[in-house]
Amino acid sequence: MERSYRDAIYAGSLLGYAKAAVRNTSAAITETATPAVRQVLNRHLQQAIELHEQIFNYMLQHDLYPAYDVEKIIEHDIRNAKSAIAMPIRSRQP
Repeated sequence: MERSYRDAIYAGSLLGYAKAAVRNTSAAITETATPAVRQVLNRHLQQAIELHEQIFNYMLQHDLYPAYDVEKIIEHDIRNAKSAIAMPIRSRQP
């Protein structure tokens, strides 16, 4: 697997985890009744947003996520789909 493709997979996964952290922390804030806990979660939320921004900017600068170029996004999706289709299927044996 070529380096830039591997980097895109890792960075994309990390971006997804950061997005999930933002979403989950936001949900936790709405479920919290204690002001002190809400304050801690708000700090965590800000950190998660900043991390997401850093990862997004890294991917954008390294052409790993052409967020503003729909044609490139479609090209990447087609390439990824073709790669997935070409992968050998391993059967599970009991």
